[in-house]
Amino acid sequence: MLFAGNRSGFEATFAGIKSDEGIYSGISNIAIFWSSSKKAPGLMWYRKLKITEQGVFRHYFSTQNACSVRCIKGK
Repeated sequence: MLFAGNRSGFEATFAGIKSDEGIYSGISNIAIFWSSSKKAPGLMWYRKLKITEQGVFRHYFSTQNACSVRCIKGK
């Protein structure tokens, strides 16, 4: 579960998204992270956090969009 103030150990910057048309949206309101899983050629799954809603959402869109990548250091 995510908690305000980084109490869960996960910290995200709400950087929004850039569409394939080059339009930025959601800055300061949503954080979208690519998954490592493809749905189909040219489509990738992502996870989304919203300032206004609780939970982590899953959906997919074109790899032509730009969103954040979360790197996790291996052991």
